[in-house]
Amino acid sequence: MLRVQLTHDGNFYNSAADLSAAVFDGSINPGEIDVVRDIVIEDDGSTDTAVFAQALADYSIANLGDGYYQVQDNVGDDGLDVVRNMEELQFADACLIVDAAEDPTAWAACAPLGVVEIAAKAGSVTATVIFEDENGEQTVANPESVRFNWQDAEALAPSPSVDSMPEPSADNTDTFTPSDGDGASTIRVVVTFEDDEGVLRSITSEVLPTD
Repeated sequence: MLRVQLTHDGNFYNSAADLSAAVFDGSINPGEIDVVRDIVIEDDGSTDTAVFAQALADYSIANLGDGYYQVQDNVGDDGLDVVRNMEELQFADACLIVDAAEDPTAWAACAPLGVVEIAAKAGSVTATVIFEDENGEQTVANPESVRFNWQDAEALAPSPSVDSMPEPSADNTDTFTPSDGDGASTIRVVVTFEDDEGVLRSITSEVLPTD
C-alpha cells in the first residue's frame, strides 16, 4: 500500500492539518515541508520498486536514516522524493538494489532482465530485446508496453532522443535509420517495458557508431 506523509525537520505528519498552526504562526516555513511516499509492505513475494523517469546520473541519493532515502532530480522535473521500504530504485538507464548497510553510491546493480542485441545493415540499425538472464533462463514472461527509444550516446546528460516518439513493439524488435539531421555519431537504445508485476523497467544497449 502506498502511504503519503509530510515531513519537516525529521518529523512525519499524516495530514497537512497537523502542520497548519505552525505554518500560520511562522514557526515552520512551508517551503521546508517535503512529501514522503513509502510502501507499507504486504509480503506477497513481489519486489517493491520506486521508478524514476530520468537517467541515474541526473539524480543524487541521500540516506536520511531510519530507512528513509531522499532521491533528488538535479536536472529534470522529477523534483525531490523521499522513499522508504523500497527494495529497488529503477531509473531510465539503470536499476539499483537498496542496501541499508551501504552508502547509496556503493549500491549494487539489479540483476539484468535481459539484453538488447543490435545488428546494422544497409544504413539501418535493428535492435531486439531478449528477456533472458546470463544462463538463458526467462526473466519476463509477458512484457507489456515494450518501447525502443534511440538516443544520442555522446550527448551530455540527459541524453536526448534521436527517435523521440517510440511506438510499442509487437515483436520485441525495432529498426531505426539514422539521418544527417540526427547529428549523432554514436547511438544507443533504451528499451522500456512493464514486467510481470507491472513495474516499469528498462534495458540499455551497448553504444553503436552510426557511420
